[in-house]
Amino acid sequence: MSQPRGGPPVGPLVVMIHMASVWVPFTSESKEAIADYDEIRKEMTLALKECGRKLGQYVRRKQRMKREGERRDVFERYIGEIAKACHALTGTDTQALYDALLRQAKRRTEIADAQLDEEGRFIKDDHGRLAKADDVIIIDDGQVAVDNTAPEPSQPKPARTRTAKKVSRKKVIKKVRKKRTPAKASLFEG
Repeated sequence: MSQPRGGPPVGPLVVMIHMASVWVPFTSESKEAIADYDEIRKEMTLALKECGRKLGQYVRRKQRMKREGERRDVFERYIGEIAKACHALTGTDTQALYDALLRQAKRRTEIADAQLDEEGRFIKDDHGRLAKADDVIIIDDGQVAVDNTAPEPSQPKPARTRTAKKVSRKKVIKKVRKKRTPAKASLFEG
């Protein structure tokens, strides 16, 4: 198959579709082919479109991961020079600045380290973070030890209750806005 840039693929293609049903309308007693019904054709096209969407999503995610990896490489290439220049200008510790910039680059391009499952979805751990291969260490005796250097998940903040002062301020703002709107409308009419 050949695919022109930005266009659909062109060429012969064989697509195998499995149909599971209690009543399959075969064309003959030999059960070699399924009858050509509109409903079956419609479901086949919907299934193929869904497969195409999932494949496109998978390919786009892989491309994004590749782009983010290249972006991180560019960051890492210049971080040392930036740290040296900042040290020359401000006198800050070069190694501390380098480490801080490296952490920032990794945080901003963490999608490059992501892993995809069979369906193209990002694999996440129990805390909702993206799973990384170096978070789990397997020991010879069959026990699994988890690396504790990963940041702890933040605790959800308790919901704030409105105080009477905030509620009254909202009412005042609404009243003022109602008074100002007719004046603005008269400016645009004339």
